[in-house]
Amino acid sequence: MKFRLRGEQRKYFFVQKRLQSKYILVAVVCSLLAALLTGGMYALYWSIANKVIIGENPAMWDTYREANVVAGCILALWLVLVTIASLITSNKIFGPLGRIQNYIKKVSEGNFEERITLRKGDDLIPLADALNEMVENLKRRVSK
Repeated sequence: MKFRLRGEQRKYFFVQKRLQSKYILVAVVCSLLAALLTGGMYALYWSIANKVIIGENPAMWDTYREANVVAGCILALWLVLVTIASLITSNKIFGPLGRIQNYIKKVSEGNFEERITLRKGDDLIPLADALNEMVENLKRRVSK
């Protein structure tokens, strides 16, 4: 799945499928558990409130069912949004990590000429700079 980001082209949403899938799964499951816990408390509160205050008023139970349908739709929308946000966040994390991993492989094969460059604003730029400096120092030591 291709997309463009600020004029630069990325090839895929999933850079490291296994890690990104785990990250997204954890985010969605945590969000779902929180929503279900909140929804369970909501349902318990409403069932007790309806029995104590309203009794067996059928019109109120219809309103309760409609509220549950709306809550279910909101939950489904929330899970879609969490999945999309997790995908975007995981891409920002694992994209630079994938580039760093490929760079380290090249250096381990003896290619000291390669330099790693990350996009402006990536949080892992200090790590990339440190790796570039380390490789430059290794290159100087090996060439002596």
